[in-house]
Order: sequence, then C-alpha cells, then structure tokens
Amino acid sequence: MVHGLIAQQYIQGEREPYYLYQPARVIESESLLLYWDRTTYTARTVAYNRPDITMKDKRKKLVYLVDTAVPNNNNLVKTVCHKIEKYADLRMEIENQWNVQAKILPIMVSSTGVVPQSTVNAVNELGGGIREIRAIQKAALLHTASIVRRFIGDH
Repeated sequence: MVHGLIAQQYIQGEREPYYLYQPARVIESESLLLYWDRTTYTARTVAYNRPDITMKDKRKKLVYLVDTAVPNNNNLVKTVCHKIEKYADLRMEIENQWNVQAKILPIMVSSTGVVPQSTVNAVNELGGGIREIRAIQKAALLHTASIVRRFIGDH
C-alpha cells in the first residue's frame, strides 16, 4: 500500500486498488529510485540492510528507509522504536557512501487500527495525508477480520 502511494505520487500517476497492487522490485525515473524488499549493500557490513522500501530522491539528495508492520496495540511504541534502532547503522552508511541525507520512516498501524504519531509524520513526509492513513487503517482492520474469520471457521 505504501509502495503504491510512493509510485503514484512520484512516477506512475493513477493507482490501482491496494489489494490488487503488486509492487515492482525496482522502479526508476530521472528523479527517483524506488526499491521494494531489496538488500541495500554498503561498504561496511550492517546487520539490517533490507527495509521494506528504499526510496532515493535524486533531486533532493534524500533517501527514505521505510519499514512497515502491523503489531498488536501493546507492542506499537516498542515496534516503532525497534524499527528506528534497527536501521540506524544502515542510515549512517547510506549517508556516508551515497553522500545524501537519509531518514528512517517507520509506518505502523496496530491490528485494531491504532496509528501512532510517527506513522502520521512518515506518511506526510512521503506526500500522503489523512486519506492514505485511513486506507492503511482500513487494510489492517480488514486483514485482521479475515484472520479472525479463518480462525473461527467462518469463511
């Protein structure tokens, strides 16, 4: 869903529904490089080098490391902190090696639709707004309901 937002915003124009969207592993234009679930190699080995989305804005010399998760409510803040700490070394290596500014954007929504302020800030940073946040919430809630239905046997 977040990959689709970025691709629509910067490259492709019209977006298909999130449940049909299949992200391309690499999308490149003259101003943007967008990786989906790809290892980022650096001169120094770092433990965590595979964020969900790596976006390089060539014009602004800015790299976003976007990682997403749908934790339970009680783990939401802990997961946000973990994602930021997890990619700190990769952010520093990218800044040094690519000569850009890098930012870690954790995009989290709990399984019951709770959205932390860090997610709101991250979505805004990527050019989205309340509409995109509500769509992310809706997707998380629908998937949670689907899991519950499968578990209790009510297909």
